[in-house]
Amino acid sequence: MAESDFTQYNTQSKRVNFKKQSWHRTPPSINQEFAAQTHDIARGVACILEFIEASDIAHDCEPSSDNPTLTPVDKGALMRLAIRSLGLLGDKAETAISKANTAA
Repeated sequence: MAESDFTQYNTQSKRVNFKKQSWHRTPPSINQEFAAQTHDIARGVACILEFIEASDIAHDCEPSSDNPTLTPVDKGALMRLAIRSLGLLGDKAETAISKANTAA
């Protein structure tokens, strides 16, 4: 899907194109874009792992049916998300390394 496929509507029903979020004030270089993606993925994985850890600690401290901890299925889904996110980051790094080696 192209970015233009995503739209938002304001109160006056004018069509506004979706704009990709960026940490940079000016158009980023390839290295800056990779750094921004690394930032986002690393923070996301850290959040997932903290959530799983907090659930495990809560379950260990007060194992009761009223305790809102993650189920094994929930934890598995979050772990797979973290694993795939890091795999994506590794793929992006491999591509960047290959491009740098080809350019040299």
